[in-house]
Amino acid sequence: MAISLNLCGQSKRITILDQTTNDPIDLVNVYYSRLNEGTITNEEGVISIETRNDTLTLSHLNYEILILPDSSLKATDTIYMNPIVNQLDEVVVYDFDLKKKLETVAKLYGRLYLTDHNTNETTYKEILKIDNHLVRLVQVQLNWWQKSYNYDFTKGLDKQCAFRLNGIDFSKIPTDDSPLSDGGYLENDFMIPAFYLNYYLVYLFKYTVDIFIDEVQKINGSTKVVFTASLVLNGNNISNLVKSEIVFDNISGAITYLKFNIQYPDKMTKEFSERRKVAYESATTSLLLELNFKQVQDKKWLLASFKSKIIGHFTYNGKDDAFEMRQELYVTKTTKGKKINKSQKLDLKKPFYENFPSGIPLENKILLTKEELDFINQN
Repeated sequence: MAISLNLCGQSKRITILDQTTNDPIDLVNVYYSRLNEGTITNEEGVISIETRNDTLTLSHLNYEILILPDSSLKATDTIYMNPIVNQLDEVVVYDFDLKKKLETVAKLYGRLYLTDHNTNETTYKEILKIDNHLVRLVQVQLNWWQKSYNYDFTKGLDKQCAFRLNGIDFSKIPTDDSPLSDGGYLENDFMIPAFYLNYYLVYLFKYTVDIFIDEVQKINGSTKVVFTASLVLNGNNISNLVKSEIVFDNISGAITYLKFNIQYPDKMTKEFSERRKVAYESATTSLLLELNFKQVQDKKWLLASFKSKIIGHFTYNGKDDAFEMRQELYVTKTTKGKKINKSQKLDLKKPFYENFPSGIPLENKILLTKEELDFINQN
């Protein structure tokens, strides 16, 4: 179904394609400009959205912004977006002072981002694949309350944020003989802080050395910095940021997109599955983290989406299996809001997916791909 912007409204199904290649575009922010309500395209470039008497804004880092009256769109329609690659002004590699630029963002944080006491209506999605086969798929609607968008590392999660389950789109958690099939997940103490931009600023200020600027691109009012750096903890190089990206808005100076591409040494560590009562070894080889922002009417920036992807492998009972875990959070509406009642809060001491019972489709704001739908419909 579509976003519940108007219970009596008619939904529209829209496919968004690249004007040059006809390829679908994922992570396009599609929202009503006045209401700050909307959705985000899936990997097939498709959305479903309710009809409203308002103007739709379509924005994506690599494409020209489109602003269209909702009335101009058919019930089923295709929209083409123009890539901005050909509008490249400059590609250079030079001694760009990235940390100084980040210090400016940190200093102006409250002016650039909508920060305090927000309630976000979100779609949370979690995927686990083993040997390239889906074994878990969860998609739910959550309310996420934030005391501040500045994450405080001295306080626990429950002191500064809360989540409430509003509805289950899909929740399928089959079990097999693998230790990861119903146990692999990203720790909340790591995942939830990664929804906050200042988490990455602290990371870069405190734990990076030998920052190398691969290139700086000035594109269509933005500056994209591609960089590589070493991550050091207690004097030890634990991983590397490789070809990571930060995009700055040239007018406000705000970070509008961030990608951390973290590469780890392929080192196995011993684990034990409490559910399976079996010992195994695992190694994480890469972690991709992305934040994507949109600008609203008061010119402040808001989180539009978070994505993480962890790739690695594990061994047990003489077998070696590859795994991929993905966590995604899509913010579809942001308002000022009160705290979530204690009785309604998710238990953040448990993995996110354990808060959600298996369920059948109710309504979904972010559409599933064909692969995901096929998995849901399997017996």
